[in-house]
Amino acid sequence: MYWLITFFCLEVLSQPVKPSYVTDCSRKTIPWGNGQVGYVVCNQGTCETSQIALLSRQVYNNIACNSANSWSTIAGIPGVDTSGSGVNQFPYLQKYAADSLAACAAAKRGIVGANMIINSAIRVSSQQHLLYQWGNRNKCVGLVAVPGTSNHEAGLSIDVNNYQAWSASLQAYNFVPIGSSDPVHFDYSGTPNVNPSTAKTNDIKSFQALWNLNNPNDVIPVTGVYDSATGLRFDMSPVNGFANTNCAPF
Repeated sequence: MYWLITFFCLEVLSQPVKPSYVTDCSRKTIPWGNGQVGYVVCNQGTCETSQIALLSRQVYNNIACNSANSWSTIAGIPGVDTSGSGVNQFPYLQKYAADSLAACAAAKRGIVGANMIINSAIRVSSQQHLLYQWGNRNKCVGLVAVPGTSNHEAGLSIDVNNYQAWSASLQAYNFVPIGSSDPVHFDYSGTPNVNPSTAKTNDIKSFQALWNLNNPNDVIPVTGVYDSATGLRFDMSPVNGFANTNCAPF
């Protein structure tokens, strides 16, 4: 279980929250097809969000195309290791956070004496949906933040495997640990490119707009809220992504 907590900082909730939407795994009339996200929720196989990586890539790309010049990769920063399976598919942060991380690594790597090992950076709404629904079913994870409310979705959070070695240095560059409940997790407290609340809302809007672009006969409101209509469309979505990959404005 430790590896899951390490690779996916889940922002575990201290109190149960009534689910906004719960995947129906007992569907008999129209069961989930094995190419749909709902099938992965109900038949998880492995506990890896990489099972829906292509769909998640489209959600990220749509966020980026709607907020140009706000995002940067952290892959390739000297002194930062993003090779782990929890981050290598989506090694992105908001630009100012990525710049601060690079400055921290450049200034402190020699002092720390080891590369900073990052296990998670941005996590998009499709990934959060999958983890959230696994949590609802007591599979793979515990209670997970509702999609649209996780700090990882804002692109301002990182999980650091060797956090004990890097904590003081990260804090000097505006990355604040949230404490013993989740010691690997650090939130960027400096000036963001996109307001955190707006970024979280945009994460949901990105999916909603993509869904509408590809399903003109089943359009849902682009509200940025994870409601039952949105949760159902996540489950109905193809794990390998939508056919139309054009930027869907929101």
